[in-house]
Amino acid sequence: MHAREREDAPPAVLKALWRELVGVAQALGIPVDAGAGEPPYDPLVYQRVYEALLRHRHADVAALQTVLPTSTFSVYEVAVPRVDLLPREEEADAAVREAEALFPDAPALARDVARWWVV
Repeated sequence: MHAREREDAPPAVLKALWRELVGVAQALGIPVDAGAGEPPYDPLVYQRVYEALLRHRHADVAALQTVLPTSTFSVYEVAVPRVDLLPREEEADAAVREAEALFPDAPALARDVARWWVV
């Protein structure tokens, strides 16, 4: 395993994000194959949700068809220049203070964040 892979989201987080997106799809009237139990990941549902949310913007879909052999290869081994984007401590503190000032009602903020997809 590449050292950076430890920083990747664990499967439980990805599954929770997918469940949330399925709920958004259903709220938007986008068909989801619910079947019995948890719907499997469906890139078309993902695409349709974001097309609906970005309907007032120009958006292109990048069709990815290549499945990498992840048992013998890490995506982090691809020689692509990258720069980590990390705030300095004072920048992070300032951002938190600004958010707290803009949104002093934490429960109301939590409700708004839960409805991130409402446009």
